[in-house]
Amino acid sequence: MNVFRLSFLIILYYNSLFNLSAQPRSAGSFSMDDIADFRHISEETISKNSRLMAWKSAPVEGDATITLLNNDTRDTITLQRADKVYINESGTYALAVIKPTFQDIRAAKLAKKSKDKWPKDILIRISSTFKIDTVGEIEKLYFPNKTAEYAYFTTAKRPEPVKDSTSTDSAATPTKKPKEPKEKPLYCLHLSNGDTTFVGYAADVAESADGLRLLYTQKNPETGSDRKALYLYNASNKASQLLDSTAFDYKKLLLSDQGSYLSWLSVSDSTADPSIWRWSLLEWKKSTFRTIFSDTLLDGKYFNSYGRWAFSESESRLYLTLYPQRPLHEKPDTTKTDDEKPEFDLYTHTDYHLMTWQLANIDQLKAAGISTLFDLKQNKPIYLTLTPEEMAYYRTDVDQPWILTARNAGLDAGRNWEFPNQFTYFIVNVNNGRRIEVARDLRALAELSPAAKYVIWFDRDDLHWKAFRIRDQRTYAIATDISTQWHDHEHDVPSPPPAYGKAGFTADDRQVWLYDRHHIYAADPEGRQKTVLLTAFSDTLHSVRYQSVYRRERFIGEKSRNVYLLQRNLQTMNETLLSFNIANNQISNRHTLNMALHRLQGGEFGQWLLLREESYLNYPEIQTISTDLARAHKWTNAGSQYEGKIRGRVYSFPYSVKLSNDSVVQLRGLVYIEEQQRDKIPAIVYYYERNSDNLHRHYAPRYSRSIINPMIYVSHGYAVIIPDITYSTSNPGEDGLRCVTAAVDEALKRWPQIDSTRLGLNGQSWGGYQTAYFITQTSRYKAAFAGAPVANMTSAYGGIRWGTGHSRITQYEEGQSRIGVSLWDDPQAYIRNSPLFHLPNVTTPLLVMHNDRDGAVPYYQGIELFMGLKRLNKPVWMLIYNKEDHNLTQLKNMKDLTQRTLEFYNHFLKGEPMPRWMKEGIPAHRKGL
Repeated sequence: MNVFRLSFLIILYYNSLFNLSAQPRSAGSFSMDDIADFRHISEETISKNSRLMAWKSAPVEGDATITLLNNDTRDTITLQRADKVYINESGTYALAVIKPTFQDIRAAKLAKKSKDKWPKDILIRISSTFKIDTVGEIEKLYFPNKTAEYAYFTTAKRPEPVKDSTSTDSAATPTKKPKEPKEKPLYCLHLSNGDTTFVGYAADVAESADGLRLLYTQKNPETGSDRKALYLYNASNKASQLLDSTAFDYKKLLLSDQGSYLSWLSVSDSTADPSIWRWSLLEWKKSTFRTIFSDTLLDGKYFNSYGRWAFSESESRLYLTLYPQRPLHEKPDTTKTDDEKPEFDLYTHTDYHLMTWQLANIDQLKAAGISTLFDLKQNKPIYLTLTPEEMAYYRTDVDQPWILTARNAGLDAGRNWEFPNQFTYFIVNVNNGRRIEVARDLRALAELSPAAKYVIWFDRDDLHWKAFRIRDQRTYAIATDISTQWHDHEHDVPSPPPAYGKAGFTADDRQVWLYDRHHIYAADPEGRQKTVLLTAFSDTLHSVRYQSVYRRERFIGEKSRNVYLLQRNLQTMNETLLSFNIANNQISNRHTLNMALHRLQGGEFGQWLLLREESYLNYPEIQTISTDLARAHKWTNAGSQYEGKIRGRVYSFPYSVKLSNDSVVQLRGLVYIEEQQRDKIPAIVYYYERNSDNLHRHYAPRYSRSIINPMIYVSHGYAVIIPDITYSTSNPGEDGLRCVTAAVDEALKRWPQIDSTRLGLNGQSWGGYQTAYFITQTSRYKAAFAGAPVANMTSAYGGIRWGTGHSRITQYEEGQSRIGVSLWDDPQAYIRNSPLFHLPNVTTPLLVMHNDRDGAVPYYQGIELFMGLKRLNKPVWMLIYNKEDHNLTQLKNMKDLTQRTLEFYNHFLKGEPMPRWMKEGIPAHRKGL
């Protein structure tokens, strides 16, 4: 019976391509309005059987659409103003959330209406044959990840009470209006027939993966009590069953995948300090409950509401967190007034985690306990870790016989700045809790193989892959019969080099696929069989990499003997998608991409994959391609939005550089340019280490979070030069300048239409540091932008990455800043590479952006740079976007930065009038006006 249903009108387009060429556009360059209106494709969704696919098309500001594709019938439907889509397990139904129009929401904001007065979202149901009906208003949707039939949602509208047909109307006995709970009404939706059933006013919700059962808490507003009650809702009979009504609060509500087990924490004393949580575990069997556990202690250990809890998909395990110590007080001291309580943070040299890390990760610290596996067949706990500092790496999709754990040995020794981190690894037997040490003080990330037969890692010191064989606890190097280089040959940071990586394991851990620079090798983890070169069809002019496309695929080839490889030409960067048969190591088919792969994905099985390919000029449209790569079809035409726009082309060019250590390296750069320009044109030089691999990256027009968009700047009459940069140790500033200078010199030779007297610089973060350094060493550039720059390495060295709470020392000794030693071992290297100490040399006008909540580079670095230039009477402007991080996230600020950066360059490189904000500034009392 349809208890709750609202009418809703929605316009639908059947079997239509996404085509926006009819929209009016300004000619030539991308204006701010063009960027705002450009519709981007995102949020691809695929059903488990690949039958249904969906994607979203949305402008930066405005109304989105979602297109749904049925691969069986090859029909499509486009849902106007759709924001999210959810497809059920069988691919027979989808739900979509329809938003109010952008203008309606904007009008509500302008009218200062409270959020509860804004227009509401609407939930609609779509069958695989594209029959549509409206479910009603929605606030939140609970869509179980393996559901075929049921979903749940809340709405702001309370249900109409059912009138009692036995009562008589009487003016003398007015009906008492029920007290309105603050919780929102919760409904169950039956996907097959669209029926909705009112469940209750849920405060907390947990649903089984199949959606058949729902665990929820609810208060009774009529009693005025703060107590909650816990219920189990059964969708098959539309009935709720009371489980418990003794607690004031419930946390960690859990249902196993099929609803066979229920778990929760509860606290019955609202005044207790600290709260003592009771864990309840029930089994649902033959329509009755059996209590497995209900107590405040398990083996003398406590519970709290922060730990990690999860059932395994097999319903044989529950992973939970226990705490050896009685909880500490949580409530403030009421015997003292606020002005009597000291407020401070205590830093000590023995802290396992820096205090700044602790402050940034308080919830993680509260959750840190003893990771425990509770065996639901034997009803006993197995302790995976011994201390809260030890980490357990477990999966819930498969019941592995061993669990890998790790403890950071560097943090044990107080080395909070170390990179790579130094770990000691263990494996734990899930049947008896037996612990075996795998490796001690290992500066590598180890991984348990899918079948739990090996622990594998790349040893960055001796540059070999290592395996720990669990059955006999033997450690040995693998693939030693192949003479190749497993580590990254371009690694230029003063720390041990990482590996090129691995693709994964084949079935039952029989082989592990490893990468060198060009090829894929199949190695025997036992070391008995010869290592096999799988990609003998390729050569050293290419690289080949494995492409995982199916969800929940643990082993290579688990879903099909044909797997997918991506072959890249290392000169042209053109890519080819290959279907590779792992039974005979032969190529089954190939699909030449245009020009590079943007995304390839499937469901868990099925005949179709979703493919997006891209190049600088080609938007990554939505395509479907058959699993044998024989048939492809394009479904969108977003690239039509470029009609009439100047976009130029991208070119790759080689150049050589002599670094400060006298080594000569061969690099490549990119130039984005409209070669039909008759007049000399200015150029912006953008950099961030190596970018030449992005030759075919598509830069759709977007507002800037921090850096420039090449396509937008080409449309405005600029060339954009992007060089590769590499470094030797201790001279990052000088080596960066040498690489950029060589690239710019080569670009000017090859493209004489670029005006050498009108060059600008642009860099963000590490690139921002490079900008700040470059302008202290050369007057070649007429304008420069530095986003989040480090100005002073001597002060930045002791700083904190506030977003994570980590020390910045790593950055300089072993990381990106590449000094290679501590500040006290070579103070002159820090001074030599710090822009601050060379600011008297600056002649280039500089625009700085450094935001006041930057979590990566403390924004006082930008202040040091600005104040130094101001003190020296150099032309400098600084944008500090309030409540913004390292890169902008708020659209209003992204729009503002895009406009101001363009105006800045237009003035200094094109001679356009200086904008008012640069000429007069914006006084504090005029901020926001």
